[in-house]
Amino acid sequence: MTIEQHGGLLRLSVTVVTLYASDDHVTFAVNGTRFRKDGTVGKRQDAFSFQFKREGLNERR
Repeated sequence: MTIEQHGGLLRLSVTVVTLYASDDHVTFAVNGTRFRKDGTVGKRQDAFSFQFKREGLNERR
């Protein structure tokens, strides 16, 4: 996974993805190990979350 953090790109070797859902939002929590600048997997762990608004999923047809 590659994301932008503080104006730079960050590569992460994802180890865990957790999904949290409510009536209004869906949140993905991502945990993993950072890659070093030289492209090898480092030792530093990091976590990020992404939240999305649930649209149209609550409507019944």
